[in-house]
Amino acid sequence: MALCAIRLSWYSDFHRSGNIYETLVNSGDLKLLKNKEIPSQLQKLEMTYIFANKLENMHWEIIINNLAPEIRGVINYATFKPVKPKKLYSIEMQNIFIESIYLTATKDSVYSKALKEIDTLINLIDNQLAL
Repeated sequence: MALCAIRLSWYSDFHRSGNIYETLVNSGDLKLLKNKEIPSQLQKLEMTYIFANKLENMHWEIIINNLAPEIRGVINYATFKPVKPKKLYSIEMQNIFIESIYLTATKDSVYSKALKEIDTLINLIDNQLAL
């Protein structure tokens, strides 16, 4: 359980900035795209990235504000042994674990969605270039 608690504090650091769609619109290059599905798909991907960023921020907040302070005095980081097993198995810790697991699963789902959206965009762009 101690090792599980420490692994829940692992964090992926995805922070997407910039807006490809907005850049295309502002540059005037959007009109060069014959397939109007490409801009729509770009907007969809941007929304997925925004959601992923929000999830990453929420996960970081849970780790920093809840998980890390709780496990700091409960687990010996050198040996991965609990030094306060009662606190480690408390309802508060269980709830933090569940929040972290849920967020991690949600992030995984959003990243899978982004990969599918990227594949769709690649196919649309490949088809555009083949014309």
